[in-house]
Amino acid sequence: MITIRELFQTILICLLWASCKNETDKKYPDFEQKKVVAENILTIKIDEEKINMPETLKSGWHKIQFVNLGNTEHNGQFLLLKNNKSLNDYLEDFSKVIDTGNPRPDYAIRYGGASPTAPKDTLTFYQYFEPGKYALYDLFNLFNGLTKTFIVGEEVNDIKLPNFSFKVELDEYSYKFNKSLTKGTHWLKVKNIGNEPHEMTIGKMAPEKNKNDLIQWAKTFQDIPPVVESPSQGLSSLAPGLESYIKAEFDAGRWVFFSNVTAPDGLRQVEHGMVEIIEIE
Repeated sequence: MITIRELFQTILICLLWASCKNETDKKYPDFEQKKVVAENILTIKIDEEKINMPETLKSGWHKIQFVNLGNTEHNGQFLLLKNNKSLNDYLEDFSKVIDTGNPRPDYAIRYGGASPTAPKDTLTFYQYFEPGKYALYDLFNLFNGLTKTFIVGEEVNDIKLPNFSFKVELDEYSYKFNKSLTKGTHWLKVKNIGNEPHEMTIGKMAPEKNKNDLIQWAKTFQDIPPVVESPSQGLSSLAPGLESYIKAEFDAGRWVFFSNVTAPDGLRQVEHGMVEIIEIE
């Protein structure tokens, strides 16, 4: 016959076993190993001496951060070079027609890029690349060697496009927004539906300045700009049919969108009225 003491010990052992089993079966989500996936970002760094970026890329869409490490303003224009032409071929041919209104070399397709970016600032956008040979250059220093060539291969980049808040269509010579802009940080889907390359530089207008002030300033960039300091945002020249996604931040005030690309007649596109001033409340 079992004694009272033995019964008590048996019950105690059972309780301890049950307690240990329940402890083992518990889930601890805070300590579970989680898979960390690095965001797929192409970082391009530029200063007064060089452009730093990979020499080969996958085709398809890329999220790009254009980082200006320099002490002056820089931009970045992507160029698809066809017909086995080189960047040196383009520089030689382009130097003969720049600012004349004569057509640029037709073997060079403008593939978007970063609009003027302030020192120590970063501009973020998405751009699509088809396979081929490319160049990236700073238009302000094109003939000073601030260029970079790279190859886009057949393998396709796996990336998710951003959820955009607004669509903007570029043509001759206007910006068409699908709805009114609002304050905040937004993704804009931008597409060139026109017959000429277009760009979209974005700035905030200075008080008492108007559309004509900006047109006159954009001809030479010599006088005091009619815009105030604001985040670097916008898009370099984009060929017909191409599109990009750009990140833009707006607060209350008058915001201007303009293109200073040379039109076929030799005038700047801003002189044809490709300037849009939007009041954001």
